[in-house]
Amino acid sequence: MTRNIYKNLLCFALALTFGLIFNSVPVLAAVTETLTADKEVDATIVIEEDTVYDLNGHTLSLKDGAMGSVFYVKGNAALTIQDSAGKGIITGGKALNNRLFEIDEYDFGRGGQVNVTDGCGGAVYEESGAELIMSGGTIEGNRAEQGGGIYLESGAEFHVSGTVNISGNYRGETGETEDNVFLPLDSEYEQSAIIIDGNLSEDSSIGVTPAIRSEDGIIVTSGLNGKGTADNFTSDEDKSVLIEKDEAVLYKSGLTHHHDKIGFTAWDQAN
Repeated sequence: MTRNIYKNLLCFALALTFGLIFNSVPVLAAVTETLTADKEVDATIVIEEDTVYDLNGHTLSLKDGAMGSVFYVKGNAALTIQDSAGKGIITGGKALNNRLFEIDEYDFGRGGQVNVTDGCGGAVYEESGAELIMSGGTIEGNRAEQGGGIYLESGAEFHVSGTVNISGNYRGETGETEDNVFLPLDSEYEQSAIIIDGNLSEDSSIGVTPAIRSEDGIIVTSGLNGKGTADNFTSDEDKSVLIEKDEAVLYKSGLTHHHDKIGFTAWDQAN
C-alpha cells in the first residue's frame, strides 16, 4: 500500500478519535463572526453548524506552541470563509503527529486535559459531508503531515470564488515540500475536484495536491469554464496546469505506474 494510503488511514483513524473528544476543545458557537482585529486562538475552532467567518482584512492564527488545525469542520456543517476588507490571512496551524493528545483519565466522556492534532489539515480539516466555501482570504504558513493548508476527507467539498490564495503551506514539521490543498479520492476511487462556484479573480492562486497521479492528467476542478484560468491553480509537485475540456488538469512527464492494493492505478515519478 502506498505511503499516501497509510497517511489517509492514519488521518481517518485519528479523526475518529477527535470525534470522541471534541467536546474538550473550544467550539465556535456563533453562526457569524467578523474579525475586528487580528486574533490568536489557543486551540482548534470546531465548526458544528453552518458558520460564516469574515476575516475582514485581519489575521487569524493558532497560538505559537499550540498543536492542531485552525478549523475542524464537522460532517454536518458548512464553513464559509470570506474577507470583506481584503488581505485577511489564516496561518499558524500545526497538525503534526508529534503529540496527539494527553488525558488525565481514560474515560473520554469525563474531563481530562486534551491536546488534539490529527496530522492532517494545518488550516482546515473537513470531515466527510462537510463543506468549505471560500470567497476570499489567504491561507499560508500552516503545516501538517498531509494537507498543510486544507485536508478533505472523502465526501467533503471545497468551493471557491472571488480572490482566494492558498500557498506557502508545507508538509511535515520542517519540510520544504508545499502541500496546500489535498484532494482525496471519492467513494468510487475517482479523484475529487475543487468546485468553482463563481468567478475567480486573476489574483487567485490555489496550490493543489491530488491523491493520485496519472500520465493522462488529473482533473482538479469542477465548473471552471468561463470562471477562471489555469493561472489560478498551481501544482504542489512538478506538474504543469493546463485547461482541457474546460477544467484545470495537472500533467506530469516521466512517470512510471504501478497498481496498489486497493484496486486503482497510481503513478509515481520515475527516479
